[in-house]
Amino acid sequence: DPYAILRVERGATSFQIKEAYRRMALKTHPDHNRSSPEEAERQFKSVTEAY
Repeated sequence: DPYAILRVERGATSFQIKEAYRRMALKTHPDHNRSSPEEAERQFKSVTEAY
């Protein structure tokens, strides 16, 4: 569910969705998670697809 991945409610505005995407993209980006880059890449792709 894209809303669950981005951690927003179904009635979220486009601004809220965009902000949630930015927050999650920074949190899951592989460059910020060097300890487990494969897992970070998987999560980042999931966030990007949800957006």
